[in-house]
Amino acid sequence: MQVFRVLHLFILISLTTTTTLTKAKRISKKGCNDTCGGILIPFPFGIGSNCFLNKWYNVDCNSSIPYLSALNNVELLSANSFGDVTVNISMTFDCENSMQNSTLVLSDESPFSVSDYENNLLVKGCGIYADVKENGSIVAGCSMICPSDTGGDRNNCFGIGCCQDTIPYYIKSFSLNRTGLERPAGDGSCGSAFFMGRGYFPSAGFPRQSVDGHSIYVPITLSWYPTYRDISSNWPECRRCKIKGGYCSINVDAASGVSCYIYGRSKIGVILGKHFLITTMFFVGLLLSFLLFLIFYNL
Repeated sequence: MQVFRVLHLFILISLTTTTTLTKAKRISKKGCNDTCGGILIPFPFGIGSNCFLNKWYNVDCNSSIPYLSALNNVELLSANSFGDVTVNISMTFDCENSMQNSTLVLSDESPFSVSDYENNLLVKGCGIYADVKENGSIVAGCSMICPSDTGGDRNNCFGIGCCQDTIPYYIKSFSLNRTGLERPAGDGSCGSAFFMGRGYFPSAGFPRQSVDGHSIYVPITLSWYPTYRDISSNWPECRRCKIKGGYCSINVDAASGVSCYIYGRSKIGVILGKHFLITTMFFVGLLLSFLLFLIFYNL
């Protein structure tokens, strides 16, 4: 019975140490809010001055809704420290015009690009063709011609009235071109083409008839990666890291700074900071737990 009490004490001490470790981690800079309307805002993103890496990561929190001010105030749906951010973009349906073009330009200075592994080109409707051009070259596209009297499933994309295509890696700017193909006059079908997050489909489906001012919002995932200039301007030690042949990476527990990697090894001592302290406390806690176990076991 005494052994079970000792084991119980050992587990409690270990859980307390682990809880302390979890609470010690921050995803935002010290003194900065890390949520907006229930959305986590991890560094390098931030709310308020001195809370973000640079202007590209500035988040405005208005009425508990986060927006990326540098991207024309698009709504922020999610962000993480691993290089992805999901935003909400509007999609307007135009069923009258046979040709419709749209463009997106992400500045070369920005850290954002359209994620190729999180998004697809989706074409919805009948009698339309859409392609994606980057620097004048077609990089993706598909067309739809439906049987008569069918527009496909409005709530899914199974190949009837809807098609999907993958997109290439690292798109910074593109032109999305929609062209109406020959179809029966007056069929009233809508045709649209846009990028959309994989696995997502609007809960209300897509409209069959055009409605003035009608639009829905669809999520699109952007990849982000801070440049060396961004990192080195905030952490001078990264310049020393590069001189030694390494590269810097923002830590997942980003509030603790960056780490220097040389030939796949973490360069210990570039930044000790919180990571070193937390790890030390964790192992000290385990050691104390083990010593207590031995003491009580020998009683």
